[in-house]
Amino acid sequence: MPVEDTQTRPRRTCGRARKGRAAGALGGRAAAPSTPSTSALKRIRSPSPASRPSTLPRADSPPDPSLNYTGGSSLGNSWRIAGDGSGWGPLTNCMNTQAAAAPFIGPGGWADPDLLIGPEVYVGGQDDQQARAQFTMWSIFPTNLLISQNVLAWSDYALETYSNAELIAINQDPLGSAARRIVGGDLPFPCHGGGGGSGALASVAAAPCDASNAGQVWAFDAASGLFSSGAFPGGVLDDVECAKADGSPVAVYKADGASGTCGGSNQKWAFNRTSGAITNANTGTCLDVYDFAGPAVDVWTCNGGLNQQFTLSADGHLATTAGPGKPAMCLTATVQPPQVCSNVWGRRLAGGDFALGFVNNDVDNANLTVTCDASCFAALLNGTAPAALKVRDLWAHADVATIAAPFSWSASVLGGGAAAAFRLSPA
Repeated sequence: MPVEDTQTRPRRTCGRARKGRAAGALGGRAAAPSTPSTSALKRIRSPSPASRPSTLPRADSPPDPSLNYTGGSSLGNSWRIAGDGSGWGPLTNCMNTQAAAAPFIGPGGWADPDLLIGPEVYVGGQDDQQARAQFTMWSIFPTNLLISQNVLAWSDYALETYSNAELIAINQDPLGSAARRIVGGDLPFPCHGGGGGSGALASVAAAPCDASNAGQVWAFDAASGLFSSGAFPGGVLDDVECAKADGSPVAVYKADGASGTCGGSNQKWAFNRTSGAITNANTGTCLDVYDFAGPAVDVWTCNGGLNQQFTLSADGHLATTAGPGKPAMCLTATVQPPQVCSNVWGRRLAGGDFALGFVNNDVDNANLTVTCDASCFAALLNGTAPAALKVRDLWAHADVATIAAPFSWSASVLGGGAAAAFRLSPA
């Protein structure tokens, strides 16, 4: 079983501290009891993909992305590709990193994007639906299934999530192939498939400083605590939806004062020009450029890192502090176009079967039809040519269709961080 240390780690690719919380192993072919029990949990076992237990040495620092992750398997049987995640936003970033690392994953060198953090988790957290989405995708990737939760606090829904024997079988498939992202690119969360969605005037990203870019002009009023955008009149820097979890995004919204969400405190900031820290009045967390280079800009527990140290120049550029190998990055407000909020992942299994995973991060649409079309199937099948495929829904535990070439498969996936999983078998 992989050994998960409990030391707080430095900031991150997708971050959360695991300090003081235990990790448990999950897997095997246990039945799903109606309520959690100690005896039932003892029957849930099997730590790592493809029935190949990860053994020491274990690499607990992510490989250098500039090496294109080629060094991962040389570091240990299980190698970190990301820091710790505290909610569905950071875990989405873990999935994005998994896509980049996928070509270098296989038996003897399993990438580890993170623990299974819950719905029952002490730092940050996610809802039941998102926890099920994480388990779904971690099973399909495949990666180690390590629980970082108080299992005695599980609901029946959570126990059903982590006892899905069909998905565990996908995770343990003896072929040991890695899933590839075959539709879509890196996903944000929250993702707005309808554009600004909740009323944002602009998104905020980190970009190289450019004196000619009006979107990089900001003004700070210490009395009101507002950072005003020069490119979007009336717009101010806003901690979206008053979110308190590390990794929550910021955007430009109309200044809403005391009548707004959180009484407007999510739009108020304290700017310490000595330390460079910009602290949100609602959460006490700091403005933060993701992984020093962005492009994501979020709020995060204040840690004094260079990506949390800002200067505001006379011409209005709000920039991080440069360091060795870390250039200064400027906060940039841009029009927020509709975003692509879904992915399709695919993987070959033993015996000629295939696995498909659909992800939907759209917070503007309660349901989204996600499709693996002919080009998607061409990437999935990779030269094999079955005449027909039986489709099994791994959450409904039912065969739902038989499809014929040329193949296409669509499914309605809930919004806000949800996933669906299917096993396809030659028919």
